[in-house]
Amino acid sequence: MTERQQTPILARRLSDNQLQRLGHAWGVAFANDPLYRYLQPEAAQRTVFLEEWMRAMARYGLRHAQLYLTPEPLRGGAIWEAPHAPALEVLGMLRAGILRPLMRLDWRTIRQLMDMEREMETLRRQQPPHWYLSLLGVHPSAQGQGFGSALLQPGLQTADRQGLPCYLETMTEADVRFCQKSGFEVVTQRRLPNAAPYWTMRRAPQPVH
Repeated sequence: MTERQQTPILARRLSDNQLQRLGHAWGVAFANDPLYRYLQPEAAQRTVFLEEWMRAMARYGLRHAQLYLTPEPLRGGAIWEAPHAPALEVLGMLRAGILRPLMRLDWRTIRQLMDMEREMETLRRQQPPHWYLSLLGVHPSAQGQGFGSALLQPGLQTADRQGLPCYLETMTEADVRFCQKSGFEVVTQRRLPNAAPYWTMRRAPQPVH
């Protein structure tokens, strides 16, 4: 596969069909993520929840951040948020349709999710201004083909040109290793409510040649 075939596209709009396919690709990509397994332990319910959640994230990324997609056929995408952007701004998330998947969770789980989001936001705000990778996912059938690394590049390159770091959170050791290949380093390791670990990572700006 050529580099051109992997180059991400900055989305300006999403058709209903693209939104459905992106939600599905992200949903399958995160089906075994420790956070989402905790939020929805039952697999069939988790599938429905994830696709609704990911469609809301896509709408949010399109309106409030930079949403990059793989070239067609759509295999995944990434959301990069500019420095000083509010993390998952509440009104924006409501407009993106986040209430529908949240209503599939019980109140105890919603409260724990909100507490976790507040903790992550606190850790993030301790960092200097940075580009924030809030979501990256590729359908499992297309993983290992360079799409994930390609989806990192727009944010990394922009941050490097501006002399700014990049920042993210991840829930799996495999993702930690993947991000380390692109220059990210672990900042902190914390625990989810179910005691599963998660990591925050930062990448220092690299010289632009």
